[in-house]
Amino acid sequence: MGIALPQLAPASEDRVSGAQVIDGSLRFDHDLNQYLKFTPTSSGNRRTWTFSCWFKKMEETANRVIFSSYGSGATPWTAIQTTGNGDGRIQATFDAGISSGYYTDARYRNNGWYHLVWSVDTTQGGDPDKSKLYINGELQTYGANAHPSLNEETKFNLAGTTMYIGYTPNQLFDGYMSQCYFLDGLSVGSGYFGYTDPLTGTWRPKKFKNSGTTVNDGTEWTTKMSNTSLIYVGSASNVFNGNAQPWNTSNYASFNQGTLTLLQGVSIEVKHSIRIFGNWGYGDYIVINGVNYLNDGDGSNKWITPTGVTYPLTLSSLALDTTPLGYQNSLSAIEIDGVIMKDNTTQNLAFGTNGFYLPMDGNSSIGQDQSGNGNDWTPVNFGGSAALDKATGALPILNTGNGGTVATPGVFGSQVGRDYTILGTSGGGLYRFDGITETNPPLSFVRGATYIFDYSATSGAHPLAFSTTDPDSSTTSYTNGVDTATSNVTKITVPHDAPDTLYYYCTSHSNMNNAITVTTDESKADPYASKCVLAMPLTSNGADSSGQINCTTSTKAITTGGSPATDNNSNFYRSAIDFTASNTTGYYPTGAQSDFTFGQGDFTVEFWFKPTSTSRQYMTDFRNNGSGSGSGNNKPFVIFADNGSDGTGTQIRYANDTSSPNFDLLGGTGLPTSNTWHHLAIVRSSGTVYGYLDGALTNSATDNTNYSTNDSVTIGNSSGVSLNFDGSIQDYRIYKGLAKYTSNFVPASINPDIIPDTPSGVAFKSQLSDSEKGSVGFDGGSDCIIVRDHADLRFGTNPFTIECWVYFESITTSTYPSIFSKYTGGTASWIMRVKNDGKAVFYTAHNGGTNNESSTTPITTKKWHHIAMVREGTGTNQAKMYVDGKLVVTCTDGTDYTDTQDVVIGAQSASNSNPLRGFMSNCRIVNGTAVYTDEFTPSSEPLTNVTNTKLLCCQSSRSAADFTVCPDNLTGSINDGTIWGENFRVNNSDNHVQNTGGAFTGTADGSNFTTLSLQSGNTRGLVWSAPSPITVSTGLRIYWRNWTQPQYNDGYVFVNGVQKVTAPSNVNTWIDLSFTGTLYELELRSVYNSGSGHHIDLVAIEVDGVILQQNLVPMADAEASGFSPFNGIDAARGQEGTYAVMNPLGKGSNVTLSRNNLRAVSGGSGNSNRSGFCNMAVPASGSYYCEATIGATNGMVGIINADYFKLDNIPGCTPNSYAYYENGNKYLGDCNALPYGDTFTTGDVIGMGIDRGTLTFYKNGRSQGPAIKDLTGRYFFGFGSYNNTIDFNFGQKPFKFGPPRGHQPVTSTTIRETSLEPRPNKYCAPVIWTGSSLNVSESRTITTDQADFIPDLVWVKTRTGGNEPPAVYDSVRGDGTGNKRLLADRANAESTFSSGVSADLSGFVKGGFTVNGTNGHINGGTNYTHAAWMWKAGGKHNTFNIDDVGYANASDVNMSVGSLNSTMLRQDANYANSSNFSGDTSGLTFTRMFNGTMGSGDVDATVCLFSPYGNGLETTWTAPTVITNITKLRIYVDMSGTTSGGAFEVNGKDYRHLLDSAIYGQITSGEDGWVTIPETYLSKIKFGRNSNNNIAIGICAVEVNDQILIDNQITAPNFPSIANDGCSVGTKNGFSIVTFTGNGSAAQLAHGLGDYPDFILHKFRTASSNWSAWTPFLNQNTRVIFNDNDGMASSSSFNQNTKHTFNVHSGHNDNNVQMIAYCWKNIPGVQKFGQYTGTGSDLGAYIDCGFKPAIVITKAYSTNSTNNNDWIVKDTARDPYNSTTKNLLMNRPDQELSNASHTTIDITENGFKLYNDDSGYSNYSGGAGTWDYIYLAFAEQPAFNLYGALSNTR
Repeated sequence: MGIALPQLAPASEDRVSGAQVIDGSLRFDHDLNQYLKFTPTSSGNRRTWTFSCWFKKMEETANRVIFSSYGSGATPWTAIQTTGNGDGRIQATFDAGISSGYYTDARYRNNGWYHLVWSVDTTQGGDPDKSKLYINGELQTYGANAHPSLNEETKFNLAGTTMYIGYTPNQLFDGYMSQCYFLDGLSVGSGYFGYTDPLTGTWRPKKFKNSGTTVNDGTEWTTKMSNTSLIYVGSASNVFNGNAQPWNTSNYASFNQGTLTLLQGVSIEVKHSIRIFGNWGYGDYIVINGVNYLNDGDGSNKWITPTGVTYPLTLSSLALDTTPLGYQNSLSAIEIDGVIMKDNTTQNLAFGTNGFYLPMDGNSSIGQDQSGNGNDWTPVNFGGSAALDKATGALPILNTGNGGTVATPGVFGSQVGRDYTILGTSGGGLYRFDGITETNPPLSFVRGATYIFDYSATSGAHPLAFSTTDPDSSTTSYTNGVDTATSNVTKITVPHDAPDTLYYYCTSHSNMNNAITVTTDESKADPYASKCVLAMPLTSNGADSSGQINCTTSTKAITTGGSPATDNNSNFYRSAIDFTASNTTGYYPTGAQSDFTFGQGDFTVEFWFKPTSTSRQYMTDFRNNGSGSGSGNNKPFVIFADNGSDGTGTQIRYANDTSSPNFDLLGGTGLPTSNTWHHLAIVRSSGTVYGYLDGALTNSATDNTNYSTNDSVTIGNSSGVSLNFDGSIQDYRIYKGLAKYTSNFVPASINPDIIPDTPSGVAFKSQLSDSEKGSVGFDGGSDCIIVRDHADLRFGTNPFTIECWVYFESITTSTYPSIFSKYTGGTASWIMRVKNDGKAVFYTAHNGGTNNESSTTPITTKKWHHIAMVREGTGTNQAKMYVDGKLVVTCTDGTDYTDTQDVVIGAQSASNSNPLRGFMSNCRIVNGTAVYTDEFTPSSEPLTNVTNTKLLCCQSSRSAADFTVCPDNLTGSINDGTIWGENFRVNNSDNHVQNTGGAFTGTADGSNFTTLSLQSGNTRGLVWSAPSPITVSTGLRIYWRNWTQPQYNDGYVFVNGVQKVTAPSNVNTWIDLSFTGTLYELELRSVYNSGSGHHIDLVAIEVDGVILQQNLVPMADAEASGFSPFNGIDAARGQEGTYAVMNPLGKGSNVTLSRNNLRAVSGGSGNSNRSGFCNMAVPASGSYYCEATIGATNGMVGIINADYFKLDNIPGCTPNSYAYYENGNKYLGDCNALPYGDTFTTGDVIGMGIDRGTLTFYKNGRSQGPAIKDLTGRYFFGFGSYNNTIDFNFGQKPFKFGPPRGHQPVTSTTIRETSLEPRPNKYCAPVIWTGSSLNVSESRTITTDQADFIPDLVWVKTRTGGNEPPAVYDSVRGDGTGNKRLLADRANAESTFSSGVSADLSGFVKGGFTVNGTNGHINGGTNYTHAAWMWKAGGKHNTFNIDDVGYANASDVNMSVGSLNSTMLRQDANYANSSNFSGDTSGLTFTRMFNGTMGSGDVDATVCLFSPYGNGLETTWTAPTVITNITKLRIYVDMSGTTSGGAFEVNGKDYRHLLDSAIYGQITSGEDGWVTIPETYLSKIKFGRNSNNNIAIGICAVEVNDQILIDNQITAPNFPSIANDGCSVGTKNGFSIVTFTGNGSAAQLAHGLGDYPDFILHKFRTASSNWSAWTPFLNQNTRVIFNDNDGMASSSSFNQNTKHTFNVHSGHNDNNVQMIAYCWKNIPGVQKFGQYTGTGSDLGAYIDCGFKPAIVITKAYSTNSTNNNDWIVKDTARDPYNSTTKNLLMNRPDQELSNASHTTIDITENGFKLYNDDSGYSNYSGGAGTWDYIYLAFAEQPAFNLYGALSNTR
């Protein structure tokens, strides 16, 4: 059950707390009718019990039951469930109909993990105490209806009454559960099962300890009280009588003003909570260990909780101090950790009679009770419950890769077994083994594996045998599992009961022996293999593998009845046998079989099955006489859907002809779900037959029948081969003489019920194995790899070995797919290939050329095969071919192979004849050695460089051109093994470059080349970037091959972005580029006007006389893949974490989610509301992967930007979304189809990978090439479709194809930021309070324990009581006590007040602030309520403050005039020299591009540099010297019109697409702004106007590595241009407060953030002026007037912001006026600023923040938004649970709005979801045009804590 995870603890603590690491969870699918059940045999305590469970709910459309029990009568249920239809509450039901009960006030609509504790004690008097619900450690509030009655006996713990997990009729649970506890007779709180981690502030799991006691350990607590003389009504003993009662009962104690000590001299370990039942006020104190704590008392009778207490703690004293308010008070109970204290009572921590613990983590069977009580639960309709790494039974027959999803060579156990060749003896008469230096070596065996000892080389002189005793003293022969039938060979399949030590010895000589260590490892071999007599994988045929598994049995010949079909939806291997084809479909071993003569002994029959109907049908029948007839003797048979007497029913009936036994294997539970894989095991042990369904024992019956005759068995049919099974079967096995299963077990599956989705997280950033293991994918078209000829690859007459692993996706009937070839058609050619019927072919040139074919068809599709072609010599029958280690071809090959043709991999020739469609891995050529001379077991590890290896490649997941060994066929020192061909791209196009390696074969004959197709009427450029800069000393040439047509214009060649030559259109020769220097890039550019099929071809590049060449040359689209025969489950499935699913809050109304939100079903047609996305956004800077299996056509998959998406459209047609469509096209946000990849259809697996800014799609494991590059931001994986079903996998189960190298699954532990602030409440928090009546000299403190900081900004708003103006206070203005106030609803200057004289805020304290007197806007009377939002900046320690360090002067913090110049400016060259400009330059002022002045917010030719006015005029700037080592390049672009015209090129590459807001969203047409360019050097920039002169692109500034380029001949501007007067800056949390005095001009001010601001709020202090708000989402020439409710207003302020400064326009910088600015920037995990578009419906945006917000602020800003578009604030203090309906206007005096129609939002663990809005507040869509909103979100907790677990789900 997991491991203890050491927690990091604060430095002040000397303890570490241990959380439970949960390995997995159980997946419930209501569509499959899955649940667990248990019927107590004796009654337990029906009044007092506790249920605890972690759950993660998925499906939202109906109520889903977690835990229930069904009695009898009209009102039978006791149950806990989640409510559906978007309601999302938790409902508890007692002795009522399932729809009755009480509901939590909170709504839980997230897809995150929740911890539920339901603690019941109906002996308590108060309703809230009878039934307590805790969610994530928080006690819930709920309505008052349908509570249990006093002493009510619930339906739980009633003998004979079934209890369920996940079930009531029609309300089955859908989602995941883990760690389910039930304590019979004990009611405790959540602290026994979880705790709040002090480091992260999140609720984490803890294992319940059933030892010790609760707080009630027998102590008489009354004796621990003192000062009881204060009690004037009741008695002290009433406090500890175990009941919480109102004050007017005899169970209460009322006391006078003073301090009443409740406990002293105690030592109580408090896990999670202390509560006291009583009535007193907020101002009184609960005193814990001598510390005063405020509380949530309000004068009414209630449970009162002290606030601000840190748990766990050791309680030594507890008291009540009522002195502050001076009232009399009462109390009646004290509760510790959910347990009411009671005198002289001992409550042992124990499970009780019917208590249980179900981990559901895969470490034990699903329903196996781990409490020690043995209260096992029966799982219903669960199939394979765990992946291969956790399974304890039903492992695959065959070896598999990728977690069981694909078959690899050999049977399970073969990879650990070994063949030993005995060479003879040493000089001392000791055994010598081939390949082992030591004589008489000690050996190791694994039970179930087969070991072969061949002593033929000794001519039989040294026979080997086994003994159980040391042969040096005596031998005790051991023959179990041993076979000696083959001459001079001893074999052993090690039995399951073999002793831990065996010995081998020579039966003819002494001293030839040693020990054998025998172990069991079920991950490597089936321990029971020596008893296996039939093993049929049933992948594509009925072949038996038992002879490979067990050396003591023989492989059976199998007869096929009818025409079995292939089922591609299999449990293992990617295919199974479907028996539904006809009534005669079935398999049976041919002839009578003694192996099936069980007598009265034990046996086991097991298989996987998937029924498709419930009609009566035979699954297996042992009455076959071996010839297909049903005349066999009395033997058992199994019938599906039968109730006996051949009648259709609900049983799986096991019987024989004597009807003894004749019983239901399922025990009356009914048939398992159809169309789902299930495992069935039939075990006879000592005369009793047991049925196990999906690993759980379901029924048993006596069966002493003597099955003594030699008969066969039919699989999938009856003995007479009729009444076939209607469904599929796989992995059919029979064990003779063995009861394999004697207790419940965990079957294996690739679609397991136990998955690694867990609430605990792990202490490390879990990832897939970052393995180099890989393969190369070939598309069956033009793909291949060329290996240039070399003498090492010419065999002559040598022995040789050619081998590789091959996965055929398909084998067409018209080709002979070639694997390896060296073929010219001459007399010295060879080919390794496959015939179209699956036969292996060894083509030799012997006797003029011969296809030597295998007699069988050993090669099948969709399975990894190892194929080897070996020549031992040139004599007769010395040429052989092996498939999966088995000899399939023997022939003669005496050819002298001297052919100089290239070796081709994946095709017969470089011209792509007979191409292969699939994957190849570990391709090796050995010249001079026959590696295999007999049958063998293929290696389970990648091939190595053995002696005479000349080629070893296709092993890497990084590049198809990678190799381990390759002949040195390169020339020139520059050719050092560099892979030259991986750096091509297309300029001004999304076309795909083909044959990327074709230009680097080392020849210039035009036969091989890299090619780019041209499109009619468009300029296209083939760009090649050097992997690293190349020094060209004497000359640079290229071989250009441009297909000639009259329509072509001339071509152009650019070096480093500079045009060097104009190439004629008809070129097939070398072109001298007249270049020396450093080479970064080459571009070949051409255009043609019409036609199709034309292209540019780069044949070769020559540097200093040497042609660039690489060893291996991938042609066409041959690309590396992470799909490999050697990848285990750790490379195919993620580790523990919370996994992504499709988001029910983020889908269209025509989409239905099921299968735990991993299946999306869409209906109808068209695009509207038929899309959706997952619930976790991944950063484009990382590497992530998921798979989507297509269920039908009419679909597309893709990604959607988490900040820009819309729900009402499909990926690719929504700005900033990108999709791959079924027709092979891609769509890049503008809904324009672009040619891309293969078409796809039903059954295809489409992979989606984001890798460091590049999106790539994969079809069935093969890359389709980059779809788009240079992405930034965060993205959801999503889809759009109609009439389609798409199944997603984010890594929670094995991927069908290995992810690309370095890619990770989408899970909390991979996407979490390790540098995130774990406690963002150190920076921001809301607080609420009720006003009080105070004199101006009196003060009160307003704090919240949610704020772990002293605020620097406090924004106060009255909620109720009066329409008071919102007030703003900060620590920078004045002396830090908040004595200057700004009002946010007006333009007024600030007002000043004196602390202690005026009624107002009087100081900042930790967690809040103090106020003096009574003032309506901050502390109204008792009828007022207030809210405040508080932020921390840099503290207040001096005039200037950075991260809580004070400084006296602006120069100390780089806020004086010009103090940032050296940081921000690069003034090292004459950048504006006229000689640097070419093209159209007439009348231009070149310094405008390099004077440090950015745009004005609109097209402005007086600020930025534009080409001269005129149609199509263009200007080019060339750098004085190439600027290199660029890590960040930005250009400030001023753009008029759209991007369809006007030049914008950098280094010769067209970057207009980056200006397209629909695709990249960097700037908007008609505006200006910074554009990030993905270049590492800068040589030139080209800009200009379109042919109609109505679109122009100008350049305002260039920034390299965060420094603006300034011409060195001008005076640089100052940054800042005005000194700051003061500041408080928090760089870690991205918030600064800066003050300054205006000078009447446009100015640059330091903001101190160290990065670009994302939100600025600006205000005059000493003069009247509107508040100005700005964010990058606004148009650059606009602002929003904060104290108004209009949309954008024209303004030029804030439009030239930099990493260190922000701009204030002269109109907002009045001379000698003091001003203030509040500046924020996005900080992951702390705060986020973004935008969305309103929908006016419940299909509102889902905003992924990466954290759970504490505060959400929204504002409609578009010009269409003209009413009700105020600044709306929602927070978790006023709305502590969902839904949030309480709106405050941050910029208005209005009181709180609580109408749900004014936008409801759900705050989720990673963002917020918008619902209906009919009033224009936060999600409106009425009126003309769209409503665009900005949002400001501030974190309460990061979405994922430091352990990768979800933060507390709201």
